[in-house]
Amino acid sequence: MNLPVVLGKERVIPGVPAKVTFVVRNPCGCDFEVVSSAFEIKRTYIGARHALPKAGWCYAVTDAVERGTLLPAHSQLWTTFQADTRTTFRGAVPANAPSESEPHFYFSGRLLYRRFRGELFETSVYRRLSYPDFECSIVEPGDAELNNAGSVVFKSDFRTPARTPSKRNSLD
Repeated sequence: MNLPVVLGKERVIPGVPAKVTFVVRNPCGCDFEVVSSAFEIKRTYIGARHALPKAGWCYAVTDAVERGTLLPAHSQLWTTFQADTRTTFRGAVPANAPSESEPHFYFSGRLLYRRFRGELFETSVYRRLSYPDFECSIVEPGDAELNNAGSVVFKSDFRTPARTPSKRNSLD
């Protein structure tokens, strides 16, 4: 794989509930199929221990990019979702920045995709919302390892073994 699928241009539109827009870019010369996705807006403290969303955890939006979505070669897919209103912050993102001692907003997500059966790649992001531009562009030092593009999750040789004749069908 020459170039991995990349997530970018994450932007939050303040409100109740807030909306998140981002782009999934496939700069590679081959098509990819989305296997699963999980994206969310979190509210937590700067420097706290952070983790990527997993299906079934808390308030992850698991269908921001639906399973089976085709990402053609050299394409972009713009996606928008609303923050979940069942969170402690009710999905509301204010237009004013929180103070340094208050919880901040983060965009996190993971996208699993493949070219064909027998392989699986992951692209993930974990970025803090910056004010006043409302872009999720701040990668904290402790979160750097949560930001990956094209990590190999699984890859097999996928060679079909040669068939051997069955003894039941032989003439001997």
